[in-house]
Amino acid sequence: MKKPPLLLRMALVLPVIGLFLLACWQPALFLDSGGQRHGDNLGPGRGTLTGWVCLLFGWMPGDLTLSWWANPCLRAALLLFVLDRPRAASACAVVGSLLGLATPLLLLGQREHPLAYPLLGYYLWQSSLMLMQALCAAWGPRPRSLRLGEAGLLGVCVAVRSLQPSVFRERAAQT
Repeated sequence: MKKPPLLLRMALVLPVIGLFLLACWQPALFLDSGGQRHGDNLGPGRGTLTGWVCLLFGWMPGDLTLSWWANPCLRAALLLFVLDRPRAASACAVVGSLLGLATPLLLLGQREHPLAYPLLGYYLWQSSLMLMQALCAAWGPRPRSLRLGEAGLLGVCVAVRSLQPSVFRERAAQT
């Protein structure tokens, strides 16, 4: 497949950047340490974190530090994609998506905030990571062969499907 020119690659990453920036302005996490509600005010240990707060302070030691590393992976994937390094961009995008998917699991294990869960900002952030991964997969290199280890599940399906006519011919010849 022909590689897209630089301006097209830059235009293709704009939706990823847009989703990421939108996620920064949305509430991303709800944290509740079990405090009581006092009228309309939130009790101690309650509140939401916006995406900006998670981005700026998520690197600090805590329960969600592992998930924060998806942000540098996304930035590296964007840069590598624009610089026409699709394999490296794809690897960064996959690692970033996996790190981002760890967030709900990390929220379950928190002691300080037992009633913590992701909000819209998290899902927009995760969508930007997945979109970057899909973009790298769509414009990245294709496998040279359909061996099991190189092509993954799609290659196995194509290889099995290509074998079917010969299997049918062999069965017809046996009867």
